Amino acid sequence: MIFMELKLKNKKILKKNPKEETTILRPKEVERRAVEAVIRFEKKRGWLAKDMKDDHGCGYDVYSENMRNKKDFRCIEVKGRIGNVSNTLNLYIKLKEKLGKKIKKYFIYLVRNVETSNPRVQFIEPEIIFKKLKIKKSFILKSKDYKKHLKN
Repeated sequence: MIFMELKLKNKKILKKNPKEETTILRPKEVERRAVEAVIRFEKKRGWLAKDMKDDHGCGYDVYSENMRNKKDFRCIEVKGRIGNVSNTLNLYIKLKEKLGKKIKKYFIYLVRNVETSNPRVQFIEPEIIFKKLKIKKSFILKSKDYKKHLKN
């Protein structure tokens, strides 16, 4: 199946090849699927993961805790992508301020192929994130700086 990425009023949507039946995947749906994939990924690792969508100012999407060691946790920013894309990741400039001491537990999980039944989940560790940040109006972590550090 061939997919095309389109923009509609600055919102990306996904459509199948025009010759086939049309399917739309809006940004909120991409985000929802990516978060679900991360929660499944964490569960397979033996961790308990919680969607943080109801805790709007926390600075991350998923909180995950090691079931064997409650002091071991991750604050996870989820970045969902349509297809196998790994482009620049944008983070808010007040992130370090919001996270405080949790900054050492801040991971970015990149979820590619969210439009499929088998999305690919990889993560970037905090040392890499904060070592490679380029500051503009928001933090930017370029794919060339994190690609070789993605882990399964």
